[in-house]
Amino acid sequence: MTPRLFAATLSAVLLIASPTAFAQARLLSGAAAVAPATGEPAATVELDQEQEPEENEETSDSGEEFCGGDSDPGMELVWAIEEDLSAGNVGDANRDVVRGFRRRAFSGSSRFPALLLLAETRLRLGRFARALGTYRRAFRVGRPDASDPAHVGMAVALLRAGHTADAREEASAFVAAACEAERPSDSVACYGARLVIAASFTDATARAAALSSAEATRAAEQHQATAFDRMRALVIESRAS
Repeated sequence: MTPRLFAATLSAVLLIASPTAFAQARLLSGAAAVAPATGEPAATVELDQEQEPEENEETSDSGEEFCGGDSDPGMELVWAIEEDLSAGNVGDANRDVVRGFRRRAFSGSSRFPALLLLAETRLRLGRFARALGTYRRAFRVGRPDASDPAHVGMAVALLRAGHTADAREEASAFVAAACEAERPSDSVACYGARLVIAASFTDATARAAALSSAEATRAAEQHQATAFDRMRALVIESRAS
């Protein structure tokens, strides 16, 4: 996110210091059983209707390219929401970004990171289908750099919404761009991407190889155990922790 989003995002998802923490370890036999969610409970739908903006409220300028560089007061709100996410206050962050869209507080340079924040909060709240739709809208407004952890959020959303092949493609591209160095800048995001790849395979051999790669990434950064565990929960469990 460039939006330091996924940095705060997955990191936040994991409540960690690195930008996105998609940690997964117990994915071996569990990975195959990790049936991505294709729907959302009625209670969640009701909550969305009460708290979250309609699609046209989020993207009244869909198709507009993000150029950046302008003075945008909405960025102060973006930064405040990122701090909430970093502190693990996902519900507050979701509420504030939704309110910001309803007040039309985000325009210019703030719209892209705000959409990524909305996508991330939905992902972490377990609203996978809505998170996926919001990531797609965000990527139409401004495409993140190939090494941006926002791609890991997109990959997780794709996986949890049942689009396993697309999830593997998104995660693999991120790994190629950001995770090949001996010490990647965002180990938690790399771990999450590799867990997504593992969970996308039905073949046991391919899954085991991907899991081995993920665990090697985790082993090199044991001080981030909490972040890795939260990432794992986000990728594998029925709802984010």
